[in-house]
Amino acid sequence: AKGFNDMPAGELAKHLRHPDMRVRLRAQIALAGDVANREILLAATASSEPLTTRLHGVWGLGNLARIKGDKDAAKELAKLTGDSEAKVRGQAAKALGDSGYKEALDAAITLLADPDLRTRMLAAIATGKLGTKAEVPVLMAVVKDNDDKDEYLRHGVIQGMIEIGDADVVYAFANSESPAVRRAVVLALRRFKDGRIGTFLKDTDLSIAVETVQAINDNYIE
Repeated sequence: AKGFNDMPAGELAKHLRHPDMRVRLRAQIALAGDVANREILLAATASSEPLTTRLHGVWGLGNLARIKGDKDAAKELAKLTGDSEAKVRGQAAKALGDSGYKEALDAAITLLADPDLRTRMLAAIATGKLGTKAEVPVLMAVVKDNDDKDEYLRHGVIQGMIEIGDADVVYAFANSESPAVRRAVVLALRRFKDGRIGTFLKDTDLSIAVETVQAINDNYIE
């Protein structure tokens, strides 16, 4: 009732362990309003803390890195991509991608081979946000390895390529022997609304041809 912004940092830190997520979130946001609270948020990510508290610590560091441009917070997030808990690794990657901290690109790429598929998906999106067209082949390798088994991972990779924003580099994989890669090219060109998607109307894999028809129809691609 008194509001969070005038609450002492020590009290806000305690609220990161509150059972109600709304309270935890408000405490996180209030702490992330000042770079001086970085150590409090970092302490919340400790492995001894409950998972919910750890995640708010990660998100708070992400707020500092994204809104305040705090590179030290971003560096701590990069370290957390090596955490033993998959959800912490994944959210750290997501926060890094949103922060625009380019130096964390290698950490995001490393997570593309993570044993947890959701973490890989988040790492793929972060790779796109932090990378350049040079990372498109890396993302395509993930698509090929996935072989259409996990649709969420495929979505993350395609979103990563959309974030990079170079349709020419994506189209360079149009003649791949891998159906999964060709399908990814179609789905990316769909998002780009690129007319070269018409190439795949004659694909030898009927499901890819159908995907192409749907893309052209749904997005009014000339």
